[in-house]
Parts: sequence; C-alpha cells; structure tokens
Amino acid sequence: METTAVHVHLTDEQARTLEPVAGDDALDYDWMPLIDEKIDTLYANHSEFVRAMIQQFHTTENREMRLHVVTAPDAVPESPLPKVFLAGSIENDTAVNWQQQFVEELAQTPCLVMNPRRKIWNQNWSQDGNPFLENQIKWELDCIEMADLVCFYFDPHTKSPIALLELGLCRNKQNVHICCPP
Repeated sequence: METTAVHVHLTDEQARTLEPVAGDDALDYDWMPLIDEKIDTLYANHSEFVRAMIQQFHTTENREMRLHVVTAPDAVPESPLPKVFLAGSIENDTAVNWQQQFVEELAQTPCLVMNPRRKIWNQNWSQDGNPFLENQIKWELDCIEMADLVCFYFDPHTKSPIALLELGLCRNKQNVHICCPP
C-alpha cells in the first residue's frame, strides 16, 4: 500500500469553508479531534502519519507561532511573542479559575501567557520564611515586570489583597486591563 500525506495547517475560516470529498478508496470522511483514542482508530498506518505531523507541529519553530502558557513556578522562556500576565484573584485557590477560562479564550492568539495559579498549592504553607511562597512572589513580580499586557480579574467573592498590591505596582504600566464583575 502506498500513501502520501501532506500537512496543511488551516485557519478556522479556511477549515469552515473546506469541503472534503472521499476518494475512490474511501467511503466517507470525518473531522475528528487529534487525541490518541481517535488516532488509534485510523486505517492501516495512517495513525503514524498523524503522529508525525503532530510531532512536527511541536517543533521549536512552530511553537513560537501559537499560544504558549507558563504556569508558576516554571521558568518563562525567551520568546518573540507578546507576554501576558494574569494577575488577580486566586485567594488560596478559592476564587473561580478565571485563568483557565482566559487561556481558553486566547487559544488561537499567538502570545505567551504567564499564569500564577499553580497546579498544586498547599493552603497550609506557612507565610513566614516559606521558600515556596517567596519563590511564588518573586515569579509574579518578575512576570509583571516583563509583561507587555497585565490582565486583572477581581472575583467578587474574594478580597484579593495580593492582587490589589500588584495593581498598585502596575500603576505606571501602559497596558493594564481590569475586570471587576458586580
């Protein structure tokens, strides 16, 4: 069996207007998410082609052209992309996870998002001399400094004293956006 595969990355608009047609060796076609469970169901060795495309798309060159999210305390990489820092309510992980919603909205936007909400946070960590907390604070201050845009969200069900302090630190920045729902 001989198969040729070509990867063409389409914009959302191009994909909406595309009208694929099943060839002489296929009964039909279908759009599908690129997840392992679906890829594994492809005919013959077609899953190998799809996995090779995914690997190619994740090369350093292509990675620079799409959304990249860095979560505290991970190092922020050098990048030509605009840098967005997500400041605002976390409140020991009791605030709504607005950061995730924000990232989902930016899915098609080439930028580097710096998200201070850690995947794991221990609410019992002492605030006195705690190296994890000190590292978090330094990470956030460094990110605010390097950000091209700082986006604040103040959850109406929290007090967010740290976010208020960060807002004060941003008083001289050009691009600060604030969301305060009632």
